[in-house]
Amino acid sequence: MKNPHFTKLIINLQKQIQFAKLFTTLLDQEQQALIAMDMATLTNLSKQKENGAKQMAYIDEQIREATEAILDGPEEQEKTLKEVCKVLPESGAKKISIGAALLKKIRLQIEEKNYINLRFTHDTLQYIGDAIRIISDGIATDPTYTTHGLGKATSVAPALISREV
Repeated sequence: MKNPHFTKLIINLQKQIQFAKLFTTLLDQEQQALIAMDMATLTNLSKQKENGAKQMAYIDEQIREATEAILDGPEEQEKTLKEVCKVLPESGAKKISIGAALLKKIRLQIEEKNYINLRFTHDTLQYIGDAIRIISDGIATDPTYTTHGLGKATSVAPALISREV
């Protein structure tokens, strides 16, 4: 098929699949860093995820533009990859359909992994908060940590009465 919009759509769909696979790898690494509580790795992965999300959004926009150019119909017409498949020859439609199905599967994996990492982070923060609360409550009720629990101040001045027997 020699339609430049179709070529652009296929290329961007393949790019998006690659970025989505890379993103799942980043989420797996994030999970391992969360378990290890490796803040340096988590910070680095956060930056990579942000960049990856921006790249994926850009490619999504490229896919949308190619889809609209191929369909070139009324504005109210639904412009999805499924609709694109209806107007393409069978070989082109099959490529788009397979790519779209794979991308959907990978995005569901991303959603699942992201949810797991979010829950793990939330639970860990809750456990840390609980531990701080337990320690703080213990300190507040232990007289050793209050000014009232201190012994009487000792004088460094000489005693007037000899204590020797």
